[in-house]
Amino acid sequence: MAEASCPTCGPAPTPSFELERALEPAAPSSAAQRRALAAREQTGSPPQSGGGPGLDALDVVGSLDVELEDEPPSKRAAPPSSRPAPSSASPASSRSGGQPGARRAEAASVAPTKEPTDAEVGLVAGFGDPPFEWLPSVKYAIRVLRRRRVLAALVEQVRAESEGARRAAQRDMGSLLESFEARVGDDEEVAALLQPLRDLFGQVQSTSEALARSREQHRADDAALAGELRAGEAAREQLTPERRIAQVWVEDVTATVTRLKGDLARLSRELTVAHEDAAKAAGESDFAPPEHARRITELESTRARTTQEIVEAEQNLASRRSTLADVDRRIAEAERSIANVHSRRSALARRARDEEQAGSQAVQSADHARLDATEAALRSLADDEVPRLTVDEVTRFEALDATLSSAARRRLLHERALVAHHPEAFRRGVTLLASGAAALLALIVLVARLL
Repeated sequence: MAEASCPTCGPAPTPSFELERALEPAAPSSAAQRRALAAREQTGSPPQSGGGPGLDALDVVGSLDVELEDEPPSKRAAPPSSRPAPSSASPASSRSGGQPGARRAEAASVAPTKEPTDAEVGLVAGFGDPPFEWLPSVKYAIRVLRRRRVLAALVEQVRAESEGARRAAQRDMGSLLESFEARVGDDEEVAALLQPLRDLFGQVQSTSEALARSREQHRADDAALAGELRAGEAAREQLTPERRIAQVWVEDVTATVTRLKGDLARLSRELTVAHEDAAKAAGESDFAPPEHARRITELESTRARTTQEIVEAEQNLASRRSTLADVDRRIAEAERSIANVHSRRSALARRARDEEQAGSQAVQSADHARLDATEAALRSLADDEVPRLTVDEVTRFEALDATLSSAARRRLLHERALVAHHPEAFRRGVTLLASGAAALLALIVLVARLL
């Protein structure tokens, strides 16, 4: 929002950074525009009217390589390719007047700029123009906070996509380098150049083989532990019916002992009553009638047998309880063995997971080093003073190089867009938001106290 005009001093001055943006010439952002600009400079033709030399506002906006969220990819026109079609498979010395690397230099002179412009960053960021008053800064700060959440997720996605595109292009470069090596045959200089690649490839293979051996070893160890676990569970299952039988015997003998003790108590009471009856029947004489004597003798004999049966039953109960305790002990040992196997298997799984992660990272790092070395070797061949690559090979390399540059530029564009907000306007808006929240909280506390 522009500041109000003063009746005495006239309109408010334009802020410095807005003035710089207004006076900053628009840079040509496509290869066709740069070639047109170079042609006009050579012919001395005057520039067209507009923001920059030979560029109007529609050219600048139309040349932005930005993926707008509200525009589907199908509606965005692909930029015209400035790469000439390959005409022959002869070595690269025949291009650009026979000068080595001239075509690469010419392509670099018309290639799109690698650094994203402020206009492109602003379009991707979507924060809008920063205000200079306090109240509009609140809306700006809210918009920045909301937009940055979206941009953070978008940056992570773009990083992953850019890395994938980069590695895919490098693998295609590896295929190109393999076909080149097969074409040149036994060239000592090429062999010396590609020897580090062979070493890195051997490192990738050795790392992959070590990871495969580690996986096989972990699978074998896990299979052995699984066998121990099955054996322990089988032993526990075998002890289960044995314990059930031992428990039934203990319960049966316990019931027998209880019954015999009850019989013994009853016989003791009957014997006491028999003695009392005999004493009453004897009266003043010393001897009771014979039937009382026989009754007392039978009860004492029965009590003696019951006492002996109780002793034998208690001995049997102790033996049955010992058997049950032994079965319980073996079941407990089986349970401990099973728990130990489970613990060892869990530790093995954690160790296997850690080694798998470390091994995969080592393989990935070695493969990325090989891909980076492949790209460097192919660039060295393309920029060599002695032309070695054919026109077709150079064309393929330039296409892959353009893919790498585009991926890197897109990633840089979104990373810069994430932090492209105006710090002062954002700070003012956040300050007002915090102050308003504090004032609202104080008002709520005051109203609550009054009520």
